[in-house]
Amino acid sequence: QKYLPSSTLLSSMTSIVAVIASIITAASGISMVDQAPKQTVVMEHPIRVIPPHRDAFRRTAYSIYYLSARICWNTVHHLWKDLSTISDDANAIDWVWSCIALSYAIKYFLPRDRDVDWKNGNTYVFVVPMAVGLTADALFQLPI
Repeated sequence: QKYLPSSTLLSSMTSIVAVIASIITAASGISMVDQAPKQTVVMEHPIRVIPPHRDAFRRTAYSIYYLSARICWNTVHHLWKDLSTISDDANAIDWVWSCIALSYAIKYFLPRDRDVDWKNGNTYVFVVPMAVGLTADALFQLPI
């Protein structure tokens, strides 16, 4: 029977508590999104920059959910691998996790014409880099 050092358990528990706190904070903020201004004009020239506050708040919450799931997965997966002697199930579970992460990234992070204004500079400064980074992260979850 394998045992983990207390420092590993403490850091793992701290990570899980941080994940729970982040999810609760993001979820409580989502209920207030409709109270925020829809958008604010920051700049008209030389490019038009109009941050869509409500969409940005939602996108931020989706990012927090994704990153919290990643932290939780990394923590639990690491502990499970340390304690487990069976590796066949781990590969299947890795594939399930990575497919869920990639599906989530595609659904919530990839900009769609109905969701973004491609004439708005804000889209290229915040939305596109965020989508690229988080979707690439999800692709790196694939166990290939």
